Amino acid sequence: MDALAEFLVAEHLGTPVEQLELRATCTLKAGTEAPWVLATTSRGVVLAAAVSASLGRVRNLCEEPTLRYVSGWTQDALELDGATYAIPTGSGAAARRMLAEGRLRALVGEPSTAVTWRAESPAVAAVEPLHRRWVEATSPEDEQVVAWLETVESASFEKGPLAPVSAPWWVLVTDKRALRLAVTSVGDVLWEDLSAEVWRVDTALARGVVSVGERTWRTGLRDQARWTLVAELVGQSHDHQLRRAAAAAKGEGRSALLAAVLEPTPLDEAVRAMIADDVAEAVAVLRPWCAEGEPAELVEVANRFSWTDDQRGGVVHGLLSGDSGLSTARATLPLHSELHGRLMKATRDGTELAVLDLQLAEHLLITGDRAAAAAVLEARLGLLPDEGIDDVLPPPGADLTSGEGGQHLRVRVLELLVSARGGELPDVPAAAALARLQPLRVSRLEQVRAALEASPRGHEVLQPRVERAAALLTEGGLRRGGETLELPVVRATLSDEAREKLRHPLVRSGGVFSWAQSRLARPAAPDSEALKAFAQRLTSGAVVDAVADTALALGGRTPVAYVSHGERGIGVAVWEGDPPMLVVGGRHLEDGGALSLTSAELRFAVGSELAHLRYGHARVTSAALWAGAWDTSLAALDVLGTVLALGGGRLVTAALGRQAALARVQRIVPTSVLEKALGAGDQLGSWVKTGADQLDRSGWGPGASGAGSDSVGPRHEELLAAHRVLQLTADRAGLLMCGDPVAAIRALWLTDARLSSELQMAERHGLVRALRRRGDDGAPVLQALAARIAALLSFWLSDDYVELRQEMGEEP
Repeated sequence: MDALAEFLVAEHLGTPVEQLELRATCTLKAGTEAPWVLATTSRGVVLAAAVSASLGRVRNLCEEPTLRYVSGWTQDALELDGATYAIPTGSGAAARRMLAEGRLRALVGEPSTAVTWRAESPAVAAVEPLHRRWVEATSPEDEQVVAWLETVESASFEKGPLAPVSAPWWVLVTDKRALRLAVTSVGDVLWEDLSAEVWRVDTALARGVVSVGERTWRTGLRDQARWTLVAELVGQSHDHQLRRAAAAAKGEGRSALLAAVLEPTPLDEAVRAMIADDVAEAVAVLRPWCAEGEPAELVEVANRFSWTDDQRGGVVHGLLSGDSGLSTARATLPLHSELHGRLMKATRDGTELAVLDLQLAEHLLITGDRAAAAAVLEARLGLLPDEGIDDVLPPPGADLTSGEGGQHLRVRVLELLVSARGGELPDVPAAAALARLQPLRVSRLEQVRAALEASPRGHEVLQPRVERAAALLTEGGLRRGGETLELPVVRATLSDEAREKLRHPLVRSGGVFSWAQSRLARPAAPDSEALKAFAQRLTSGAVVDAVADTALALGGRTPVAYVSHGERGIGVAVWEGDPPMLVVGGRHLEDGGALSLTSAELRFAVGSELAHLRYGHARVTSAALWAGAWDTSLAALDVLGTVLALGGGRLVTAALGRQAALARVQRIVPTSVLEKALGAGDQLGSWVKTGADQLDRSGWGPGASGAGSDSVGPRHEELLAAHRVLQLTADRAGLLMCGDPVAAIRALWLTDARLSSELQMAERHGLVRALRRRGDDGAPVLQALAARIAALLSFWLSDDYVELRQEMGEEP
């Protein structure tokens, strides 16, 4: 130990820590001289000179109010009671640091090692040694620093070695206190306790304003979020502060902060799992929490930790899957509701929007909130995307008698709406709507019958039609000899509005296929002279009566009726001409013949054919009497017209998406037909070619569907949707004229040579079993016919049917 150290210890000023010899000399007793030394000790900072433990002089700079620190051009100096003590050149920074450390040591003592600076927190900036010394020296035990930010304001020091001087205010927030602190470079300190004050942050302006009690200061341009976090941290518990800081942190910092939580909850564990994007783990730790947790907390955590929509959805659907109970459904409902709102704003796709509403409605029903579920479903029902094409072209292999295919979204909305409206009285309108969507599904008709039995008043017109539809689906329901309905009375011509209502919805004005009839090729009319060679004109009888009644109901010119005998003796067809011609196959008029038609069945066949004429349909039907079996090349050319219409109009593509539209076309037209029918340089040919190539690459082509040939659906009568919906309009007119779905369905079979042999099975084993049969390829044998029959029954059960019958002249 040197003489200065021995002297300072002897004077009880503490053990020297650091010394800086100044350019000044002190004269001691007996003329002895010693250099003045700036020294920090374990108790403070002194100015001393000594030659031994007993001989020296010392000034305690912590107790000297006249001490001044003077900065010069070449060197700094200390001034004390008028005397100047020069600091060696280049040692000014060291001298100031020694003054600061010593004065702070005398003021607050030695720093504590129990303070934890949470550097992972976004609100903790780099800390300088002087600030750290003061904070740690004044710290309570086991203090956690979660915020340390510099303000843009400064504190003014009017006393001290550097006075007047300013130093920036820093804000400190821990789990035990909140204050602001300013420290000069020589250890002067100002601080204010802000723990009991109310903190507010106004971020309305570009530079926000922090208000703490009566104090205010502006935030930096990029610091608003950090100051908002600081305000949230003041006065909170240790764990709460760590969670809030973790929410604002990123990456590994977020994980480290959560790992420091003293009493982690399942929500903390779920957040940590989400940081690793492990949704399954998050679901696992949240399952027990659902029984006792506060649902709002889950939403708050998801928002604070910026869970993605996929993560939120994964948590909701994961918790609701399996054997989740009522408590789980209630605990996750707020998160699902918020996610629903977020996703509804993020998409414009009608199908996706409907699915989102369905999922929320199902969740609401689980929790027992039927009113809220009904509100969601009722609002969505009128906004559903047009799915009618799914009725016309169901997916390959779909069994319509089991509810497959069709308008799944609308069906599901109505199913849930029935549950949501569940009460003492069944919901007859919703049950009837479901039956119209899936009329070949026996259970749907049974639901309507049950609802009508419980609430028959007000539904007297619907009940007999439901009974008739249910009866025809049973074994023997298509046989003749049962209850025969009277033929409708025709006294008036349908108005233009009524004829528009008679159209299938897809071809009404504004429908998906409203453009169809003007863009499809018209078949040539037969040679009338050739017709007379083997056909006989009819002047009376059931056919002529049916023609007259239909012509009155639909308006337009009345065709001349003929009966065809010989080979061309099956089917009914009409052609435009002057006058128009209707030809009925002679076998349908034979008394007791296997293909003979009753008056009602004739009314259906004639009514549907005259509807083609009245609506100006350009059509190709498998029942065309003069065409016989389709010639592949001619069929391909006509099919091409429809394909180009599908692509050129871009309506189907817009409604279904490009790939879905191509898939629907491929259900009917093999790729080879499309390629052969491209023709010379049609501007839309490239679209078809691209679509065909894409179908081949995607595996949706002929090999996948089982088509594989150039023939156009001779077994399934698979016409393109545009052709099919035109035929469905004609079928509606035929049913309106015959007034009996049994007669209409029988006529469909009997007037088609390829189908007539199948009728015996349908009569014996029932319509449902007949339509459900599958071929060697596993596909339903009569799917196209099933779609046609389903459309007929749907119209039979509709209000449109009743209104049209009344306008045609039937008494209410």
